[in-house]
Amino acid sequence: NASTHLTISTMNALFDKIKYHLQGQIPFAVYSKPGSDVVTGLFQKEENTNYLRDYSQQGFVFAPFNSDRRIFIPAKGVEIVRTVIDNIGFSLGEPQQPEIDSKAKNDFELLVAKSVSAIRLGKFDKLVVSRRETAMLKDADIKHILKNLLLAYPNAFCYCFYTPETGLWMGATPEQLLKANDNTIHTVALAGTRLYRVGEEAVWPAKEKQEQQFVTDYILDELKPFVAGIETTQPYTYRAGNIVHIKT
Repeated sequence: NASTHLTISTMNALFDKIKYHLQGQIPFAVYSKPGSDVVTGLFQKEENTNYLRDYSQQGFVFAPFNSDRRIFIPAKGVEIVRTVIDNIGFSLGEPQQPEIDSKAKNDFELLVAKSVSAIRLGKFDKLVVSRRETAMLKDADIKHILKNLLLAYPNAFCYCFYTPETGLWMGATPEQLLKANDNTIHTVALAGTRLYRVGEEAVWPAKEKQEQQFVTDYILDELKPFVAGIETTQPYTYRAGNIVHIKT
């Protein structure tokens, strides 16, 4: 029966709240929805970690791929802080080219070559390979990083999430899993990637179009047993930060 407090705030006050919770190791979630200039923060009042057990609850869920422990910031019994994103006295940071690690580069090229071979042998239609970049940060400016994220990716779901169990996570994703409204659900197929260039219309080669169609077909096949009908748009170009994708 804990009470929930709603605070209409400023960006600086929101960042002060984040700093206070990080220092006190108290869980919180801050997010901005695609196309919105509003940032919402859910700040727990206690240090304990909550887990989602009942999907009728409202809140922010953090679900690791390799665990059944769905970590949860409830919307009840927390302080909810809302503010409008502003860029006063702030400019986006310039992308920095990292130093090339020749061994990591070679290992990744070998992985790509193996993936191409597997596709040619018919084991897969499409393979997505990835790598991680590790950077050592000293006294990271969370305020600067998060504000940079919010301003650079206005069409993505941006978030900053912390619990002592998970550590601090930040990200921006243009991909929506599901949006439910009564008996209708919406989802997206998003694939194909190229750099965004101002004033230039993206022209997609057949390879990228085929990649995106693989994703679309997979989603349609997975949904068919559970729905009465499906409507899809034609594929179109969608911008996410400094890159564009094909979206259906």
